[in-house]
Amino acid sequence: MKLLDAIHILFLSLFVSGCSLPPKVESHYDSNFDFSSLTYYRWFELPGDVEAEELMIQRLRNAVDRQMETKGFKQNLESPDFLISMQGFKKTAMLVTGKGPSYQRGTAGGTRKNPSADSLRGRQYRQTGYSPNVYEEGKLTLTLINAANDQPVWEGIATGLIHSDTSPESREQRTQDTIARLLDDFPPHH
Repeated sequence: MKLLDAIHILFLSLFVSGCSLPPKVESHYDSNFDFSSLTYYRWFELPGDVEAEELMIQRLRNAVDRQMETKGFKQNLESPDFLISMQGFKKTAMLVTGKGPSYQRGTAGGTRKNPSADSLRGRQYRQTGYSPNVYEEGKLTLTLINAANDQPVWEGIATGLIHSDTSPESREQRTQDTIARLLDDFPPHH
């Protein structure tokens, strides 16, 4: 099988376990593929040289396994119909909010004969400034690969903000919620 991109599980774990807002979820699939032919799956094995956080991998796999089971799919290591691959990425970005200097007209001020007095006494200058907000965004991709020809047939992508300061219980719940939303449209109904 052609090896997919390297998996950055540490970034994936931060994303899934720490998103405060629901992630944006989208999916794509091969419209010519017969998804009703799928029953059994196996996890795409990580290459031996990929560093991964084992506990987080297990948490993610368990969440996917639960969702697959509720949809009627079963794991089969010997002869799967499809393989599941996970990828995760993280990037740092900056959002600048606020506005620049503002002027506010007051009630006291100059006269029409002396407009410069208006600018000195009747207006207030405020520097509201800009507020940079540095944040991390994560992306989790699940790819389902046809085991017969090693071609991807479905891909689900979740993108959201990362907040790593959550409790273990909150991380577990967010993992379950993210995976449920990610697999909501699998198998596709066409």
